[in-house]
Amino acid sequence: MNLSLGIYDVFANAIPGSLYLVAILYVSIRLGWIDLADLTGLDTTFALAGAALASYLLGQALGSSLRRLVELLPLWRRSVDDVRAEFVERNPTLADRPLVEADHFTLLAGLRQRSPEAATEVDRSRAAGLMLRSASPAFLIGAVISFVEAIVSGRGAAVASGLGLVALAVLSLYEGHKRSRWAYMHTFECAVWMADAGARVRSPDWPPVSEPGWHRGEHRGERPGARPGQ
Repeated sequence: MNLSLGIYDVFANAIPGSLYLVAILYVSIRLGWIDLADLTGLDTTFALAGAALASYLLGQALGSSLRRLVELLPLWRRSVDDVRAEFVERNPTLADRPLVEADHFTLLAGLRQRSPEAATEVDRSRAAGLMLRSASPAFLIGAVISFVEAIVSGRGAAVASGLGLVALAVLSLYEGHKRSRWAYMHTFECAVWMADAGARVRSPDWPPVSEPGWHRGEHRGERPGARPGQ
């Protein structure tokens, strides 16, 4: 049986999970729960396979849970609707297109069918964003460990390491959100160029795309330029 991890699994789960694994191993060794000599005596293949599996599982469990916990802070409460509003602001002539109100993941699914290359770029940015955001709590945990180490051992270098990890936590969270917003935006931008995107996501009472004025809402008696329902 062959097991393989895609780029999304590696970036979004395995890499952040490896940070949590390192933190757990470090604390376990410092507290004497694990003997470092026992780890060095493990078979290399077994150790690598176990580390990869543990990293993936920790990324799925701890990475996702702690990321959502950190993002409960009001500063980071940004959603796809914010990106949607920015997209409309940047492209006012597209404000009344049905695809603007469509679900982001539905558009991404269509993009995978019509342009796999563009969808891959979106998925890569989404995975990178999740990786950075999931790594942020791991950096914070590392900072706490460093500060505790500084108190216990009195090493000034541990304080500097802790401050550096706090900075990494903030930067990774910021960059992660920026990449995620880019992925949302790029999905809408690419969906505009899918010829039948509007036809597939519009509500049943919208007329065929070929009918004049359908995209301006004239079939409903709406004023030109108004979004559906206005």
